[in-house]
Amino acid sequence: MEAFPFRIAFCESEMKTRPCSNLVDNQTEKYGWQTQPFSHFPVSIVLEFSEMRNIQKISIISHEFKIAS
Repeated sequence: MEAFPFRIAFCESEMKTRPCSNLVDNQTEKYGWQTQPFSHFPVSIVLEFSEMRNIQKISIISHEFKIAS
């Protein structure tokens, strides 16, 4: 499946060490995105694509120790 380039148009919460921009710059040495501790849920994030796209699937992956409870 093809990955489309995108930018983060809005991110409601992020840690300085794990900003939303890490989602765009998909490199193995990055640590992904993480919200501030004790954020109010749900947390919103808005992705913006450069052109109209037919999105069939978005995968959201969470580390087992980072899942909100």
